[in-house]
Amino acid sequence: MISSKRSFNSVNFFILATFFISFLLFCYVCYSISIHYAHNEIGNALIVQVTPTLLGITATVFDFFFTIRMQISMDPNNLKFKTLSLNVRGIRTFEKRKSIFNWLTKQNSDICFLQETYSTEEIEKQWKNQWPGDIYFAHGSNHSRGVAILIRKSFDFKLKSIRSDEEGRYLILETTIQDVPFLLVNMYAPNTTTKQSLFFQTVSELICDEGYKDSEYQILLGGDLNITMDPDLDCSGGNPILKDSVKCVEDIMMNYD
Repeated sequence: MISSKRSFNSVNFFILATFFISFLLFCYVCYSISIHYAHNEIGNALIVQVTPTLLGITATVFDFFFTIRMQISMDPNNLKFKTLSLNVRGIRTFEKRKSIFNWLTKQNSDICFLQETYSTEEIEKQWKNQWPGDIYFAHGSNHSRGVAILIRKSFDFKLKSIRSDEEGRYLILETTIQDVPFLLVNMYAPNTTTKQSLFFQTVSELICDEGYKDSEYQILLGGDLNITMDPDLDCSGGNPILKDSVKCVEDIMMNYD
């Protein structure tokens, strides 16, 4: 998980502050010298020569500050936000949906991936009125599937495009988060190994075909994959089987890491 709000690199801040203070002192010294000699020809000539130079230096400095600020703000290493993924197993009833939404709000998550929402198009408006932020859907039926991505209110998030599955199995958002381009992918995979392998391959191809693989986009994948990546870590008791479809997920992780 990534926890909340962007941090500002203290070392970069110290360097910028030191440089800016030094620049102000330089301007003050130049101005003082000009004023001191302002009542003679030398002073007037000095003012004529120094003024354009100071203006040029000022423009260069502000351009430098702007460039450094943009590099810092667009560095993915400076991003901090909290994500959460939850299979809700149907939230069509008002009371359960209210309970889930209240719980998500208390977690202070900036981005929430939900699976098995059982959402349908006719109830979109009602759900949006209940959630204090933005909510995006890939609808299933009133008794199965459906995924959604919920965005906390006031979170630094801009939506560019949406790609949703007609069966409610995946939802892909092209976004900008804290000035950095992101691709959010929420998945609810089928249960059977054969269908899972085809599903993961489809999602991988969608990301690749849209040109995100080698782009500047940071890709965040999550959801309910219906697989066990590591039986020793992810299971308790029983006799868990490592499905062949796990290899498909591992390939996605390697390709888009």
